[in-house]
Amino acid sequence: MFDDLDTSNWPQTHALGDHPQFADLLLGTGDDGRDILFAPDYDIDTSDIDNAPIHLVADADASQHSAVVDVVNGRSVVIKGPPGTGKSQTITNIISSLIANGKRVLFVAEKMAALDVVHSRLRETGPQDFCLVVHSNKTSKISVLDNIKSRQDVQEAFPQPVQFKDKITELKSCRDK
Repeated sequence: MFDDLDTSNWPQTHALGDHPQFADLLLGTGDDGRDILFAPDYDIDTSDIDNAPIHLVADADASQHSAVVDVVNGRSVVIKGPPGTGKSQTITNIISSLIANGKRVLFVAEKMAALDVVHSRLRETGPQDFCLVVHSNKTSKISVLDNIKSRQDVQEAFPQPVQFKDKITELKSCRDK
């Protein structure tokens, strides 16, 4: 890791500071006029948000929903807060929305407990077929290879429940009243 962080070892064509996402995340060079330290909550009851490619599989309040919208729209975010504030729920919704949009996601965490909670929520809500756990005290080479083999059988994105569109229409109708 020490050698990887030594800038003299980096190719001239891949300077880390030149990468736009790095600059936006660490240097705050976002060009959309938003406050980079505190993202605003969107009015989630607008047609813009209704039409956003969001796939919530867990409950979300306005700030959690807004974080999902930001990530789906390509913004970098940091999810921070004390225990019990819904970080894992938000991350689960972000991962589910990205998978539903055909994106690949790498979720890493410093603590195994955080990985376990998010993985458990994904197993409960449906996209577990898209999860590959590669670092765990329970993971072996055989289980990883079996997991990859079973994943090859999954050809399409996870489906929405049959009642999903009807429920959304019903909820929008109640909101509009």
